[in-house]
Amino acid sequence: MLVTTRKKASAAAVRTPLSTQISRQLRARIVSGELALGAELPSESELTRELGVSRSTVREALRILQAQGLLAPTGAVSTRRPRVSTEELISHAAAQALENLVKLAELPLHDLVELRVVLEGAAVEAAARNQGASLAEARLALAQMQQRPLDADAFRAADLQFHRALLGAAGNAASCARRSAATSARRCSTRSIFRRR
Repeated sequence: MLVTTRKKASAAAVRTPLSTQISRQLRARIVSGELALGAELPSESELTRELGVSRSTVREALRILQAQGLLAPTGAVSTRRPRVSTEELISHAAAQALENLVKLAELPLHDLVELRVVLEGAAVEAAARNQGASLAEARLALAQMQQRPLDADAFRAADLQFHRALLGAAGNAASCARRSAATSARRCSTRSIFRRR
């Protein structure tokens, strides 16, 4: 009898809230492409009927998706039809998540630089294989970074442009998609460098 009670208590402790289950269902529809970027979702009342749950459960599920960056912020969720985020908003959410990871995990600058070297080494190889790639923009940004005196804001802007150009020349869609998130990590690393000077 004691074992049965423990099993029930354990099952109750891991029970997933209904709003989380609903947010996962909607998330699956978004990431599968069934709900396209920028698409309007059904209204709260339509979702309530479709999913067979209360309006408060739907609202909480929508808030979860907004917090994840999958739904565009609408102010009052209940008065407007929620929209799937645009690529820009999703990239921004990914950047915030990566920046939080970098800060909360207190990742050492050396580790970030090492990761950057590995990823960008692969991007350089891909750009070399990509016959139509133009590295003129990357070369211009590199020249700007080498100018003296070194202005931190100008260096950061040129650094960002260099990496964007490099990833663009690689022609790898996954590299370009993660570009915005990586930009946030680069901002953290370059801030650290300039704080130490």
